[in-house]
Amino acid sequence: MTDTTTLAPCPFCGGATRYLKEKTGFWTERAICDACDFCLTRTHTESAVARWNRCAPAPASGEPETCKCCGEGSAR
Repeated sequence: MTDTTTLAPCPFCGGATRYLKEKTGFWTERAICDACDFCLTRTHTESAVARWNRCAPAPASGEPETCKCCGEGSAR
């Protein structure tokens, strides 16, 4: 069985990440970077973990860039 909550490092800063699944009237699923606060949520067709792990790794220069998988930028 595959661990579906294993997250890659942040695609923008390489920071540690965490997975949140909570019920606030309905179930919410998020993958969040603890260093830069970048966050991805679940869509109707794809989990937050799958979206997060599909993002490109942080650029070698350390400069933030737009994510190639979702078009979102760094929260910094």
